[in-house]
Amino acid sequence: MQSLNLGNGIPAVEIAPGGRLNGLTEKLHLSGVRGTIAVVGGAAGFDAPEFKEIKMKVACYFSELAVLAQENQLAIVDGGTFSGYMRLLGETHAAQPTFPLIGVTPKGRVTWPNRRPTLAERVQPILLWLDLDDRVPEARVRLDPNHSAFVVVNTDQWGGEVETLARVAHHLSDSHPAVEILINGGSVAKRDAAVFLEHGGHLLVLEGTGRLADEIAAAIRRGHCQDEQIRHILKTGRVSLFSIERSPADFKMEVKCLGKWST
Repeated sequence: MQSLNLGNGIPAVEIAPGGRLNGLTEKLHLSGVRGTIAVVGGAAGFDAPEFKEIKMKVACYFSELAVLAQENQLAIVDGGTFSGYMRLLGETHAAQPTFPLIGVTPKGRVTWPNRRPTLAERVQPILLWLDLDDRVPEARVRLDPNHSAFVVVNTDQWGGEVETLARVAHHLSDSHPAVEILINGGSVAKRDAAVFLEHGGHLLVLEGTGRLADEIAAAIRRGHCQDEQIRHILKTGRVSLFSIERSPADFKMEVKCLGKWST
């Protein structure tokens, strides 16, 4: 693990998948963390117009989550990009900067202000011009500027950061509780939830936010599911549902109870 200069003064480290997390709190300028809340789910797909009203409700939930984090010295961990629920969390943190918001993200899929292009990125236009390679490089996603710290995982794949995100959430919580919240989501979020639960903690699924969250909610209500990964998640016995129709105050209380936080 080594420090990484993102060019914006936000503390960041680069780590290999499976790399040791010793010294993480010092490198990210964290202190006094007494538990963590991981938030996973919909990124670019959650920015679709049909989710506009749901995102407004989620934003209200995040305001209560920020209060809970401040009251109980909690860190919030997410995927760190300028999209979907992560952008909403960043906006919440900008308005209520009273808690650490840490993004865990794959290095090969994101960009930041002073990032130097890789050799492959520099060579690609030449190969295209010479008609030696017709592949169009996938655009990188911006890191969210309103996060307070980043763990950048040395992987080129979305999902290559999943194990590290879970490990960071549990490492920062130490012996204190850890809760993960699932909002919307797809295949990567499914792995996020499974890996987080393998490390311990409790998963809260926001029913009514669409896609994976609603698939899991439906499986719980039916009592069966053909998706092997969802069955694996549910077998832990540490999955709860929370309807998006309920109030932000209820949401705060639900997360507080799952984390056994007293304030």
